[in-house]
Amino acid sequence: MRRFLPIVLIFSLLVPVIPAVLAEDICTQAKNITCENKNIGEISDKINKCPDDVIRAFYNTVSKCESEVRSQVEDIEKKERSAEWYLSKLNLDIRYLNYEIANLNLSISQLESEIKKREEAIRELDQALEHQKSILSEALRQVYEYDITSYVEVLLGYDSLSEFGSKLMEMDKIQIELRAAMSEIQKAKDKMETEKVAMEKDMEEKSEYKKVQEYSKYSIVAKQDQQEYLLQKLAAVKPPLEQQMILLGEAMAKIQSYLSFWFEGDLTWAGIFNTVNMASRITGVKPALLMGILRAESVYGTYLSSCSGGYKNCMNSREAKFFEQITSRLCKAYGSGGRFNYCKPETLPVSKAGAMGFAQIMPSTFEWDIYGCKSGIKAAFPGQEPNPYLFDHAMVGMASYIGNAYKRYGNEDDAILAYNRSGTYLSNVKEYTELWTYFIKECGGLTLNCSNPEFKAYIESFGIPVR
Repeated sequence: MRRFLPIVLIFSLLVPVIPAVLAEDICTQAKNITCENKNIGEISDKINKCPDDVIRAFYNTVSKCESEVRSQVEDIEKKERSAEWYLSKLNLDIRYLNYEIANLNLSISQLESEIKKREEAIRELDQALEHQKSILSEALRQVYEYDITSYVEVLLGYDSLSEFGSKLMEMDKIQIELRAAMSEIQKAKDKMETEKVAMEKDMEEKSEYKKVQEYSKYSIVAKQDQQEYLLQKLAAVKPPLEQQMILLGEAMAKIQSYLSFWFEGDLTWAGIFNTVNMASRITGVKPALLMGILRAESVYGTYLSSCSGGYKNCMNSREAKFFEQITSRLCKAYGSGGRFNYCKPETLPVSKAGAMGFAQIMPSTFEWDIYGCKSGIKAAFPGQEPNPYLFDHAMVGMASYIGNAYKRYGNEDDAILAYNRSGTYLSNVKEYTELWTYFIKECGGLTLNCSNPEFKAYIESFGIPVR
């Protein structure tokens, strides 16, 4: 028994160390994580044990991975839309060609019918000519016989010479009429033959054109098959990427919940930039515009209150009622232990106009979910109560509002005015946005890794810690 005692003692000493080693291992994995790793979700479940800087770095990496996958999905969707549009165009082309071919078939059929009619008419005219020729031949034979008739035979065959002369004149008249009739028949026949030749030429041309159209149709059908094959390939590639994007989004939401403590506390430029970039990726609103509005609304989150004596002194009854509903939910979800005591709404900072939080949004606007300012937060942070006093929630809510307002109005100015309908406000936001557009261009993005002296002097002027 004594020989096992040292082993037990050693094991008991190691037990407290094991969780620390495991935590250290998770933190090391988080530091070295890449988009190719399959265990991002597993790490996100346990990373809350790691230091703040490790969590933030891990979040940035996961966010980058999610952005890359989202970009791939968007590229696939763009190709799908392009292929579907092209396929739709090909379908229209085929319908047009089918219409053309049907018309050509009808036209060719009509020409064949008309040619047959002409051929029948020509045969009838030939028969008429032959008949007229036989009559004329008989008339000529009789004239010839009259010509060789002797004087004695004339006297014996006719009552008088004048009767014989009249007979000769009648025969001459018949010949003239027969020749005129034959000439008209020949003209009619020539006309029919000319029409027949023209119709045959027209039919030949249309038959050739029909072949061209049918070849075009077969070519388009081949292109159709190619586009349908492309759509099948895209449809096969897209679901795994969408699933990956969902998993990365869930991982980001978990990490966000760990970071909420810091986002509720004192802000840093690093935290502001990370959050604004994240909100921009989610909504598509430019980071420069979000920074411009944040500057106008709360001086980058540093000025949340201009109302003294609590919300009841600055809100009308309707806004106060909505504010109480919001804070009641926040009290249940977040309690009173952080920077803000949500269970005592009278202590929460609001503006003189009654706006709340980092994005300075009105309670009624938030409750009515105007332009998706609240539903956008729910979508970005599944399972979390939307909170205008959490910086990441506030920025996503603001970005959702601006993004949806832009979709409605189609221009940036009206989207800004939808947030705060003031000409001075619009002018200020545009000025701040222009400045941040310049900084982002100079720095290669909304980042602290920037050597531009104007940028450094600007962010230092607000007294906000860098990290």
